[in-house]
Amino acid sequence: MGQTAWSEILSHTGVWEPIEAVTWCVWAAYATLAGFGIYNTLKMLPLILFMVFYKILWLAVVAYTLLTTNTLSGSSAEELTIIFTGA
Repeated sequence: MGQTAWSEILSHTGVWEPIEAVTWCVWAAYATLAGFGIYNTLKMLPLILFMVFYKILWLAVVAYTLLTTNTLSGSSAEELTIIFTGA
C-alpha cells in the first residue's frame, strides 16, 4: 500500500481533489510510520494501537454491515476489507 500511495503522490499532475489528496496522504503516512514501527516498536506502540483500533472499528461498522446484507462482494469496501483482515 505504501508503494502505491507514494507513487500516486509523486506522479500526480494537476489539481488535487481535497478528499482524494487526504486519502493518499493518510495512506502514505500510515505506511511510512508503520515502517518506522518495525525499528522502534515500543516508541511506536500508541500508533500501532491506533492502527489496530481504527481497522477493527471500520470492519465492525462498515464491512460487517455490508457482509450481513450480502453487499460486500463487489463493493468498493471489499478491497479494504481484504487488506484489513489479511485474507
